[in-house]
Amino acid sequence: MPPIIVSGFISNSNTYRNIENYINYGKKLIDIPINKIIFIEKEVYDEYFNDKSDSFTTFIFLKKEDIYLYEYYDQITNFEPNTTNPSKDTIDYMFIQCYKTEFIRMAIESTIEHNESNQFIWIDFGIYHIFGDNLELFNNLMLNLNSSYEYDLIRISGGIYFPPTEETIYTNICWCFLGGIFGGEKNKLLHFANLMKQKCIDIIATQNTITWEVNIWYLIYKEFPELFSIYIANHDATILQDYTYNVPPIIHPITFSIPIEKIVQYDNIDEFISKKTQILSNLIPGDMSTYIYNTEEEYYNEYQKSYFAITIKKAGWDCMRHYEILANGCIPYFINIEDCPINTLALLPKDLLIQANKLYKKFDILDHIDEYTILLNKLLTYTKKKLTTDKIATYILKTTHFLNVSKILYLSGDTSPDYLRCLTLHGFKTIFGSNCHDYPKIPHIYSDNTINYSDLYGKGITYTNLLSQCLHDDNMDIIVEDNIKNKYYDLIIYGSYHRGMPYYSLISQIYKPENIILMCGEDLHTCNYLPYKNNHIFIREY
Repeated sequence: MPPIIVSGFISNSNTYRNIENYINYGKKLIDIPINKIIFIEKEVYDEYFNDKSDSFTTFIFLKKEDIYLYEYYDQITNFEPNTTNPSKDTIDYMFIQCYKTEFIRMAIESTIEHNESNQFIWIDFGIYHIFGDNLELFNNLMLNLNSSYEYDLIRISGGIYFPPTEETIYTNICWCFLGGIFGGEKNKLLHFANLMKQKCIDIIATQNTITWEVNIWYLIYKEFPELFSIYIANHDATILQDYTYNVPPIIHPITFSIPIEKIVQYDNIDEFISKKTQILSNLIPGDMSTYIYNTEEEYYNEYQKSYFAITIKKAGWDCMRHYEILANGCIPYFINIEDCPINTLALLPKDLLIQANKLYKKFDILDHIDEYTILLNKLLTYTKKKLTTDKIATYILKTTHFLNVSKILYLSGDTSPDYLRCLTLHGFKTIFGSNCHDYPKIPHIYSDNTINYSDLYGKGITYTNLLSQCLHDDNMDIIVEDNIKNKYYDLIIYGSYHRGMPYYSLISQIYKPENIILMCGEDLHTCNYLPYKNNHIFIREY
């Protein structure tokens, strides 16, 4: 069933653009022959739109005072947006922008009895202004939404990624999301609306302010990245055009991870920090003369005794070094992290890493040790909660809606080291034990006195010699094809589909496409994913 378009217009939220301009833009939207629900003031409807009622458009009347945020107006005593358009970026304007998810909620609730659609799409009422009077293009792209793919997640447009800091999130606009359009499956949108309402109320209560809706969406995205399907666009026609671009397969971001047992242990963080002996680690990425550590213990100790350690984008943005620095109680100085695309390193705390860069540039032990301690504690807490191998495995299951599975087949076309494949497998093994069966067996992640781990890539540090041999049942190797035919496994995962996809032809005949997960951990993503329609694909350098 086609999606329902939702939009709304509340007058007098600012003086930046006169009402006649908004009305003219809105009429272009309303004239499109697709199902839509428009929230509007009765007085505005009577004056401008009473001739626009048709079978495609439902008008729902409301007043500005109906917006729940006005209950909290008197609590906003710290509203100081850093804006070049103060006549636009008013409290009233922020309230209405932050109410978009509530408009979606009300639209969904108004159609429940009729079960009209599972998909809803918010479109800004004045979105036509970005089309430069190209009415034909606008009409074509809007009509294209009517036959678009059904998204199970929240489909949302992302912009230039300059993540805000804790200091700027409430004062400076953050264009990680563009704001003009978002949509998706109705239950996900209702969840989004609940999160948005609670976050707005919390911000008013704790900060005595309100901010742009896109800033608050970013805060929600940080906590719940699995809810979103992000596409990159600009404030132009691409914001509509690319909503439906490259729909199948279903692509998600992913990162490397760290085994929880590799994270430094300490009883007192102040005592741990007091033992550090150097501001910056001697290990410099790309300078081979500094690669002097032959064992994992020596390598980890170098970071543990350092306040900061340099890390950079090399062939790809993601790198095991990031996680090893964090796990050893050292703060990364991540050069140019501000330039990282939004879907790459999407699970890392980029805002905290930007804070870390600023702290490093001014760092003095006597003046900034308290700030350092607070930031290191945040980074270590985040690493434990979000970046361990088991947490990444859980993220995959949560994102694909397979939290209730019990048996997993983890396939590889090549058993040589691959950080993403190996560490994510460790995460699944941590959760499922031998009920996650790796075929063929990845020998170096198991304890084996016949393997010289130091001869492996990266001297085998962090990703090898992690699991007991009892976590792989060799007998299951013999019957793996029969188990596939009998649909013994609940879920099939390819640890690196770039490096081979054994049994894919057979599996694709037996399993639903959404029960097949593909991962790519390559530095340069060149995989052809178009043939894998409706498979879930997790890409590291997205």
